[in-house]
Amino acid sequence: MADISLLLSVIILGFLILSLLSSSSLFSNKIHLKLRKFAFYSCPSIGCLIAFYKNRRRLLDWYTELLSQSETQTIVVHRLGAPRTIVTANPDSVEYILKTNFANFPKGKPFTELLGDFLGLGIFNVDGEMWSIQRKLASHEFCAKSLREFVVEVLEDEVESRLIPILDDAAENDRIIDMQEVLRRFCF
Repeated sequence: MADISLLLSVIILGFLILSLLSSSSLFSNKIHLKLRKFAFYSCPSIGCLIAFYKNRRRLLDWYTELLSQSETQTIVVHRLGAPRTIVTANPDSVEYILKTNFANFPKGKPFTELLGDFLGLGIFNVDGEMWSIQRKLASHEFCAKSLREFVVEVLEDEVESRLIPILDDAAENDRIIDMQEVLRRFCF
């Protein structure tokens, strides 16, 4: 289950970032030629509009199938009226884009405007200096000490407000309870 969630997260993130970057000149002709052989069938005039329409209710599954069939876990999507989109689930490519060479892959104005209402001006929707400022702010919240304190606080609350009442009720009524089932509820 965790592998599927990770794969879907990588696909979505790769799609969002590369969708906007694919029309820029950041990709060299050599990379264009390499990626072209992994593109699925699309008509020159309408792109893959027909395939999009057929798979409109299962786009994530469709992308997952296409990516799993690709040797490099990268596909090129040509859409009518939209820039060429590169979708990747390749961990090396994602690391290169998000970590190794992050500065060369800005989200850009189209991405920011498209998701501005949803993401605002937070870390996921800004570039450059604003991104650095947001990252510094976020890094303080995600240090080991603050995460540990948060986990302890949440666990104390969950145990006191949910687990102990269940155990008390079982003890008072002399009931046998399935501890595995009770503890499983705290995992989700």
